[in-house]
Amino acid sequence: QQPAIFSLQSGSAGTPQGLDYIPGATLLGHVAARLYAHLDSTQAWTVFHSGKVRFGDALPLAGNHESYPIPISWHTNKGALASESGRLLADQVFDAARILPATGLQLAQLRHGYVTADGRWLNPTRFQTLKTAIDPSSGHAADGQLFGYEALASDQAFRATVSADEEVPAELWQQVIDALRGQVRLGRSRSAQFGLASL
Repeated sequence: QQPAIFSLQSGSAGTPQGLDYIPGATLLGHVAARLYAHLDSTQAWTVFHSGKVRFGDALPLAGNHESYPIPISWHTNKGALASESGRLLADQVFDAARILPATGLQLAQLRHGYVTADGRWLNPTRFQTLKTAIDPSSGHAADGQLFGYEALASDQAFRATVSADEEVPAELWQQVIDALRGQVRLGRSRSAQFGLASL
């Protein structure tokens, strides 16, 4: 519902590179913020430390079709058209780990994006924004306090898988699921017009 910031690194100098997916650790942190104080030590250990509950990364959706990261072994011939109308061209993309290309061809790796089972090539929309800190004594921009973010644009959909081992009690699992419903704020700068999402 709003742009969301998930930085590759935690530093704030310059404009840190943003991720093009929502890390599972962000979802785990959201659930921990809502539940941790209300659970006893055994329940907290089960959900957040034992590995019995797993929070997967949220990857982009194309309609209702889930996507998968483009394998680093996928290549195309340099200069060739790899996609058309948002779909990868099967006769132009090959897996260099399995198929040796014809001699003399220059290879270009498909370095970014996600692919659906029906061949759609997704590249989540991101944008960069600059901000400055405000000096509270003057109400003006503080000297040397210019910084930026790379954010995922709003109005995009992502899907994550959250799973649990069978021995996680059903009522505890239900608490985890309930904590993952409704309007939430995710990512960095949640108090400054970023991160509002609907789960």
